[in-house]
Amino acid sequence: MDHRARELERIHAAYRERDAAGPPGRSPWLDPGYRLQIQELEWALLQELARAGIELTRARALEVGCGSGYFLGRLLDYGVSRAAGIDLMDERIARARERHPRLELVVGDASRLPWPDESFDLVTQFTCLSSVLDPELRRRIASEMWRVLAPGGVVVSYDARPTPWPIRALRALAGLRAGGDRAPQGTPTAPVETAELRGWFAAAEVRCRSVGLDADLGRVLGRFRLAGRMAAGIPALRVHTLAVARRAPLADPHR
Repeated sequence: MDHRARELERIHAAYRERDAAGPPGRSPWLDPGYRLQIQELEWALLQELARAGIELTRARALEVGCGSGYFLGRLLDYGVSRAAGIDLMDERIARARERHPRLELVVGDASRLPWPDESFDLVTQFTCLSSVLDPELRRRIASEMWRVLAPGGVVVSYDARPTPWPIRALRALAGLRAGGDRAPQGTPTAPVETAELRGWFAAAEVRCRSVGLDADLGRVLGRFRLAGRMAAGIPALRVHTLAVARRAPLADPHR
């Protein structure tokens, strides 16, 4: 088994274990922190797509690591003309097909996308690349995202950024108060650095902004909408980066 295959197997096993451990049937929307995070993200995402000049009503969209299809379903709500997705987990793709019959969905490896060059106007990933710990595999996935992007289109990356020091301090304090036994949750991840994004999409104009209140803070403050919104407006409390990399349009031959 080669290095790439081992990393894909590790990711598959980690997510299968996480999915099995989750509470069955519980909607994440019941968590006020989740509601706050997603609402802030969607507001920022639509702002950045408008800034990049993407006309959603005619856009062909792809999501890498689409899971059960939430964001692809939202892209359809925004008006895209075509929405396709790929995910390593066949169980998640099966759920996405049940929930969103209009989606074009594939089980597979995002470092080998099964679509031709320049097939999409909008290529997205939402917290997918941070779950890939191998730098070369991350680079290959980003390269594939760029390959299938049409001239004038954009890649959108929303992922964990290195944790700001105020959040690290708050987490350390919470660990001390819990007797030092505050265990990390979820699958292993590696933050996506801004320099890494700019290296992957070196031929692009890349715009980055910090978004997303820390989940633990959001869980507390999200119960009080105004307090949650105010906290989410403080850059030092944001734990994700929303990046938009725009590919240059084709030159007009008549100019």
